[in-house]
Amino acid sequence: MATIVTRYLNTASTTGGDGTTNATTGANRAYANFGDWQTAEVKNLVTANEIHKLICSGGNVSENIDITGWTTDIDRFVWVTVEAASRHGGTPGSGFRITASANWSSAFFVSQDYTIVEWLEGISTQANSSAGIQLAGLDCLAVGCIGSATGNLGGIRLAGSATGDTNIAVSCLSLNSDGADGFHSSNWNHSKAYNCTSVNSGDAGFEKVSTGQELVTINCAAYGNTGADFVSGGAWGAGTSNNASEDLTAPGTSPTTGLVSGDFTNTATDDYSIAGTGSKLYAGGVSIETELVALDRTQYTVPREDIAGNDFEATMDIGAYVFVAAGTTLTIQSANHGVISDAITLTQSHALGINDGPHTHGANNPTLSQGQILTIGASNHALSSDSLSLAQAHEITTNVANNAVTSADVILAQLQSLVIQNSTHGISSDQAGLFDPTSFPPNPDRTHKADRTDRTSSPENGNRTIQPTYNRTLRI
Repeated sequence: MATIVTRYLNTASTTGGDGTTNATTGANRAYANFGDWQTAEVKNLVTANEIHKLICSGGNVSENIDITGWTTDIDRFVWVTVEAASRHGGTPGSGFRITASANWSSAFFVSQDYTIVEWLEGISTQANSSAGIQLAGLDCLAVGCIGSATGNLGGIRLAGSATGDTNIAVSCLSLNSDGADGFHSSNWNHSKAYNCTSVNSGDAGFEKVSTGQELVTINCAAYGNTGADFVSGGAWGAGTSNNASEDLTAPGTSPTTGLVSGDFTNTATDDYSIAGTGSKLYAGGVSIETELVALDRTQYTVPREDIAGNDFEATMDIGAYVFVAAGTTLTIQSANHGVISDAITLTQSHALGINDGPHTHGANNPTLSQGQILTIGASNHALSSDSLSLAQAHEITTNVANNAVTSADVILAQLQSLVIQNSTHGISSDQAGLFDPTSFPPNPDRTHKADRTDRTSSPENGNRTIQPTYNRTLRI
């Protein structure tokens, strides 16, 4: 197995660090730009038996970078990614990004074979021959990236340098590429785009420019482009399917056409996530698991996620975004309603409120996390469990007559209490575990039955004290 060597790039750092930490000061501070990083780190990864992983963070870095000069293969390669806190989350301009600083070169250019790039945004505002992100090696992969370009090479360009080169984009977005294609495939390669979206390009949304190459698109969406949404210089690659377009050009089997702005959340603000279950993009895709398995490597698994980091659903949507429903609330407002589950879990700041009798909550294993409450607000409500545990500072309170807590194994941890406020309530247990200073206040109307060795009862009448081993006291 190859050793994964990790280095860091942080736009808040300064030139001179060795990139071994993400700190912004000190000799081991992060690299400040791609040029410093590649100059210091480029090597023969095959001989070294290494995968070189660069983790980027911060905001914008202005430069033109070409990943090149390394020696790599499918198991020992360059891997450029973005830390979670600096990812764009599918929103252009909000995460780590590289902006081209000169003409005639893409903002993020990849010549090196087998390179993987994830979660970054490449922007070119240069007029000539410049793409936002360009993959030009053999078997290069872009995942969750955003590209845009003013020049003529496209927001994201998939262009191998030789016949047979394959470059792949998964869950990527190209937008607002004036005068250029959104996704541009050329130079005799075999390109693939899975669950990608191209919007507002000055030319085609997806374009394959020659008959000698292959472009496969699956679950891809195109909208608002000046040219046709999908343009091919020849037949589309085998397996092309489930694409969607505003016009009638969506290629392959099971196409969707007639996209409108309402299929997206908010086109005016460049939010091209799926508007809702009524969108033509919703559940219109096909599984790409077989295709992703083919891209997995020995020490790298392609994320099964959309451009915003949401997991793929069993039924795939079309485009770079998975539809995510807004948060929901389950409310029970009237009599005879019930919530029944073998395992209901309330996470932090969530509440399940039962407001009116005779409502019930039944669960074989109800779990209350810190700071959560299961409220039973009226008589005849019951909470029943075969194994009821109270964590620190949690309480079960029964406030009304005829309410009961029944358990074959009630455990009270230190400083916790089981409060019974009515004289007709009882506690019955074959084994009551009491930990100092847990105690029961004396009350002649309450009984405790405990048949256990090592305990004595004296006297026979009146108040009795049971004193088990380890100085534990149960007062009755």
